[in-house]
Amino acid sequence: DWLIGDEIMGPTLYGEALRSMREPGKAYDNDLLGTDRQPNHMDGLYKGTGDNGGVHINSGIPNRAFYLTAMELGDTLAATRVWYHALQRLWSKATFKDAVERIGLSARVLVLAGQVPKGTPQIVRGAFREVGL
Repeated sequence: DWLIGDEIMGPTLYGEALRSMREPGKAYDNDLLGTDRQPNHMDGLYKGTGDNGGVHINSGIPNRAFYLTAMELGDTLAATRVWYHALQRLWSKATFKDAVERIGLSARVLVLAGQVPKGTPQIVRGAFREVGL
């Protein structure tokens, strides 16, 4: 269902989740938590100082890119391999641009290694373009 944390919300918030990878910004809407503020595209990027500059709030953007990649590939495991390979090669102050470059590179490396299908780099780039990166 692409919902994260729906199993920990408790009886008061049954049916809600902490995050939606498919539809960032729609994980919850209730009186206790308010409305999910995660953007699903760079044009909604949170630029404030809260949340360490939006590190959690803005995670909906790459989460959506992952979801789009997995759906286009028809293989969540292949998308996971790409992201995992890339995230091991990122640094603590990496930007979205850095992440996109590393994830694209990882897709190419893993195609060469026969670990993900041919066409994966193109799918990854398309997913990131769709979220404004």
